[in-house]
Amino acid sequence: MTISKSLQDKVNNLNSTIEKSQEELKKLRVIYSKFPDLEIISNRWKTERYCSKLVNPIATEVDIGGSCSCCADAAIMAYFSIKEDGITIYSNPPHIYIGSKWDHSIKYFDDNWEDNLIENNISPTAILFLKEQEEKYRLQADNCSDDDYDNS
Repeated sequence: MTISKSLQDKVNNLNSTIEKSQEELKKLRVIYSKFPDLEIISNRWKTERYCSKLVNPIATEVDIGGSCSCCADAAIMAYFSIKEDGITIYSNPPHIYIGSKWDHSIKYFDDNWEDNLIENNISPTAILFLKEQEEKYRLQADNCSDDDYDNS
Protein backbone atom coordinates (compact mmCIF):
# COMPACT_ATOMS: atom_id res chain seq x y z
CA MET A 1 0.00 0.00 0.00
CA THR A 2 1.36 3.44 -0.91
CA ILE A 3 0.76 6.61 1.02
CA SER A 4 -0.53 9.59 -0.92
CA LYS A 5 1.78 12.58 -1.26
CA SER A 6 -0.46 14.81 0.87
CA LEU A 7 -0.57 12.19 3.64
CA GLN A 8 3.20 11.70 3.43
CA ASP A 9 3.67 15.46 3.70
CA LYS A 10 1.45 15.50 6.79
CA VAL A 11 3.45 12.65 8.38
CA ASN A 12 6.74 14.42 7.58
CA ASN A 13 5.46 17.69 9.09
CA LEU A 14 4.31 15.93 12.24
CA ASN A 15 7.66 14.14 12.59
CA SER A 16 9.47 17.46 12.18
CA THR A 17 7.23 19.07 14.81
CA ILE A 18 7.91 16.22 17.23
CA GLU A 19 11.68 16.49 16.70
CA LYS A 20 11.64 20.27 17.25
CA SER A 21 9.49 19.89 20.38
CA GLN A 22 11.85 17.24 21.77
CA GLU A 23 14.85 19.52 21.14
CA GLU A 24 13.10 22.43 22.85
CA LEU A 25 12.12 20.23 25.79
CA LYS A 26 15.72 19.09 26.19
CA LYS A 27 16.96 22.71 26.18
CA LEU A 28 14.29 23.79 28.66
CA ARG A 29 15.24 21.00 31.05
CA VAL A 30 18.87 22.15 30.99
CA ILE A 31 17.85 25.79 31.45
CA TYR A 32 15.44 24.90 34.25
CA SER A 33 18.25 23.07 36.06
CA LYS A 34 20.32 26.29 35.93
CA PHE A 35 17.39 28.60 36.73
CA PRO A 36 14.99 26.68 39.01
CA ASP A 37 12.78 29.76 39.49
CA LEU A 38 12.16 29.93 35.73
CA GLU A 39 8.65 30.93 34.78
CA ILE A 40 6.77 32.14 31.73
CA ILE A 41 5.44 35.69 31.95
CA SER A 42 3.08 37.10 29.29
CA ASN A 43 2.38 40.73 28.49
CA ARG A 44 -0.93 42.21 27.36
CA TRP A 45 -0.17 41.19 23.75
CA LYS A 46 0.36 37.61 24.95
CA THR A 47 4.10 37.69 24.20
CA GLU A 48 5.58 34.98 26.39
CA ARG A 49 9.02 35.35 27.96
CA TYR A 50 11.06 32.93 30.06
CA CYS A 51 11.96 34.86 33.22
CA SER A 52 14.13 34.27 36.26
CA LYS A 53 15.29 36.50 39.13
CA LEU A 54 18.60 34.64 38.90
CA VAL A 55 19.18 36.44 35.58
CA ASN A 56 18.88 39.91 37.14
CA PRO A 57 22.48 40.16 38.45
CA ILE A 58 24.02 38.52 35.36
CA ALA A 59 22.00 40.12 32.55
CA THR A 60 24.24 41.28 29.71
CA GLU A 61 21.67 42.10 27.03
CA VAL A 62 19.57 45.25 27.32
CA ASP A 63 16.74 46.31 25.03
CA ILE A 64 14.93 49.60 25.39
CA GLY A 65 11.36 49.83 24.17
CA GLY A 66 8.19 51.78 24.58
CA SER A 67 5.27 50.29 26.43
CA CYS A 68 3.11 51.28 23.46
CA SER A 69 3.96 52.27 19.89
CA CYS A 70 0.82 54.31 19.28
CA CYS A 71 1.18 56.76 22.16
CA ALA A 72 3.52 59.72 21.75
CA ASP A 73 4.26 59.81 25.48
CA ALA A 74 4.50 56.08 26.19
CA ALA A 75 6.57 54.73 29.05
CA ILE A 76 10.09 53.56 28.22
CA MET A 77 10.92 50.11 29.50
CA ALA A 78 14.28 48.36 29.75
CA TYR A 79 14.36 44.60 29.13
CA PHE A 80 17.27 42.60 30.58
CA SER A 81 18.27 39.15 29.39
CA ILE A 82 20.85 36.50 28.64
CA LYS A 83 20.98 33.74 26.04
CA GLU A 84 21.29 30.08 27.01
CA ASP A 85 21.33 27.39 24.31
CA GLY A 86 19.73 29.82 21.87
CA ILE A 87 16.88 30.65 24.24
CA THR A 88 16.47 34.15 25.66
CA ILE A 89 15.90 34.27 29.40
CA TYR A 90 14.73 37.59 30.82
CA SER A 91 15.09 39.11 34.25
CA ASN A 92 12.15 38.96 36.61
CA PRO A 93 10.42 41.35 36.28
CA PRO A 94 11.01 41.08 32.51
CA HIS A 95 11.07 44.86 32.08
CA ILE A 96 11.54 47.87 34.31
CA TYR A 97 10.22 51.40 33.80
CA ILE A 98 13.02 53.93 33.19
CA GLY A 99 11.35 56.98 31.61
CA SER A 100 9.00 58.22 28.91
CA LYS A 101 8.93 59.31 25.29
CA TRP A 102 8.05 62.69 23.91
CA ASP A 103 6.49 63.03 20.47
CA HIS A 104 7.24 59.39 19.55
CA SER A 105 10.97 59.99 19.20
CA ILE A 106 12.73 61.75 22.05
CA LYS A 107 13.35 59.53 25.09
CA TYR A 108 13.71 60.95 28.59
CA PHE A 109 14.94 58.90 31.51
CA ASP A 110 13.36 59.66 34.88
CA ASP A 111 15.64 61.28 37.45
CA ASN A 112 15.56 58.17 39.67
CA TRP A 113 15.51 55.46 36.97
CA GLU A 114 18.60 53.75 38.38
CA ASP A 115 16.95 53.16 41.78
CA ASN A 116 14.47 50.67 40.31
CA LEU A 117 17.30 48.71 38.70
CA ILE A 118 19.32 48.57 41.89
CA GLU A 119 16.22 47.47 43.87
CA ASN A 120 15.78 44.62 41.38
CA ASN A 121 19.45 43.61 41.53
CA ILE A 122 20.09 44.34 37.83
CA SER A 123 23.69 43.79 36.76
CA PRO A 124 26.20 46.67 36.83
CA THR A 125 26.96 45.95 33.15
CA ALA A 126 23.33 46.57 32.20
CA ILE A 127 23.15 49.72 34.32
CA LEU A 128 26.32 51.10 32.70
CA PHE A 129 24.84 50.45 29.25
CA LEU A 130 21.71 52.38 30.20
CA LYS A 131 23.77 55.29 31.57
CA GLU A 132 25.45 55.53 28.16
CA GLN A 133 22.06 55.43 26.44
CA GLU A 134 20.69 58.11 28.76
CA GLU A 135 23.53 60.43 27.73
CA LYS A 136 22.93 59.67 24.05
CA TYR A 137 19.20 60.44 24.40
CA ARG A 138 19.96 63.62 26.34
CA LEU A 139 22.22 64.83 23.52
CA GLN A 140 19.51 64.05 20.96
CA ALA A 141 16.95 65.98 22.98
CA ASP A 142 19.32 68.94 23.39
CA ASN A 143 19.79 69.07 19.62
CA CYS A 144 16.04 69.25 18.97
CA SER A 145 13.97 72.37 19.35
CA ASP A 146 10.23 72.81 19.56
CA ASP A 147 10.46 74.27 16.03
CA ASP A 148 11.45 70.79 14.77
CA TYR A 149 8.00 69.58 15.81
CA ASP A 150 5.91 72.59 14.77
CA ASN A 151 3.18 71.25 12.49
CA SER A 152 1.54 74.61 11.71
